[in-house]
Amino acid sequence: MSNTDGMKEESPVEEALSRFWKDEKFHDIKLKCTDGVIIASNRYALSFRSEVFERMLLGHYKESSSNEVEVQYTGKVMEALVEYIHTDGTGLVTVTSGTKRKSPECDKISEEKKQETITMLSLMEASHFYQLPKLHKKAFNAIVHSLNEMPTLSFIVLETCQESTILEGAMTLALTIVRTNQECIKHGNTWVAAMKATILEEIVKDDTKTKRDQYLLFEIMLGWVGSDEEKKKYAQELIQKHICLDDLDPDFLTSTVLPSGLATTQQVYNAFQAQALYAKQKYGMLARTTIASTLDWTMTSTPVWTSSGTDISSFGDLKTDLLNCPPIKPGKKVEWTIEILKDAENVWLGMVVAGKGQYGNKCACHERFVGVAYCGNGIVEFDGRTIRDGGRVSRFESGSKVTLTWDASTGKGRLDGSVDGGLAKNLLDIGNRKEGFIPAVSTRYPDSVRLLSIKEVWPFGF
Repeated sequence: MSNTDGMKEESPVEEALSRFWKDEKFHDIKLKCTDGVIIASNRYALSFRSEVFERMLLGHYKESSSNEVEVQYTGKVMEALVEYIHTDGTGLVTVTSGTKRKSPECDKISEEKKQETITMLSLMEASHFYQLPKLHKKAFNAIVHSLNEMPTLSFIVLETCQESTILEGAMTLALTIVRTNQECIKHGNTWVAAMKATILEEIVKDDTKTKRDQYLLFEIMLGWVGSDEEKKKYAQELIQKHICLDDLDPDFLTSTVLPSGLATTQQVYNAFQAQALYAKQKYGMLARTTIASTLDWTMTSTPVWTSSGTDISSFGDLKTDLLNCPPIKPGKKVEWTIEILKDAENVWLGMVVAGKGQYGNKCACHERFVGVAYCGNGIVEFDGRTIRDGGRVSRFESGSKVTLTWDASTGKGRLDGSVDGGLAKNLLDIGNRKEGFIPAVSTRYPDSVRLLSIKEVWPFGF
């Protein structure tokens, strides 16, 4: 048996390595930072963790024979990097999990918060330069955490990262937030106005933008231009290149785009004309470009008829479309007529509860899919359950013109249906929902139906 009496207990490897960082007697190299700060360390500890330091301090470079080396980062960044090399961690990138999103009122960026963000981005660059991938990932995760907590910091990231390929991940994240987060724009209007033109173009030229995104992008350009005529000219060029005015709601074109001067009267008129032509080709009617919403079918990838996520009908592979119009809310009575062009046995007509999501002034389907559907064979279903079975309502076939009337003008809502001008029959009585309902169809083929008309019966005017 070995005798360890009187022997001092040895230090763990991690603790021993950290002594190279904390104990001055082991320091044999000084790192001179860009802000004049001197970081003392041990060249062998630095070289052990970083091949870049190894080549620099133990190789054939002039730094290997010097006791002081200039580095291209600030003292705060190098202190965190050296701490990480010795301890495998650094307090600068400690992220508290589960931190709640701050309220929008807290989104004003202080100088301290700005500098913290810039420092973290610089640490990402430094860890890449010195080939410390785990530290690079820690710094990136800290940036993700900061932007989730305070989205307006995205403007600092964009301002700092534009010329750096190393920071591309942070740049992409910031661009996504600015392009899609309305609160970020609302509370970051000062930063929007101060953006460089090149950053604005980077934001606007997104090839993956949806129709909804284009509203926000236009608002960003409005905030950036202000009353600056030079900026206005540049924004006009960006709109012509990257914004499709045809996708914007007619009401938005009239109330926002035209008065802004960022698009000419001719451009707005062309957009109206394109929308009217599209409506005529698809539905056999000219859209009224002066009303508050265009009449358009919006394809949804998720079936919207049942709360279980399955389609309303078990026959065939059907897809559900919503009518792109304001929800029919309590106090209204609306009538719409749809022509059945083909495949009547796989056509379901009805409506779904409107939801909280917004596309311009148009609502998406409810988070819990509640709807009523009426099929050509006379079956009526509510929320996926059959409530009428054939004999009590009119049947329809290919060539039929079906008129549905949703009367929400009284306390109890009532949906009636008539075929080819015949007597209207009650399909369903259902309680009013404050969210309102949106007309919908479910079909196997996208060209199975077309909207002929929609009008508000009470009160008059849509």
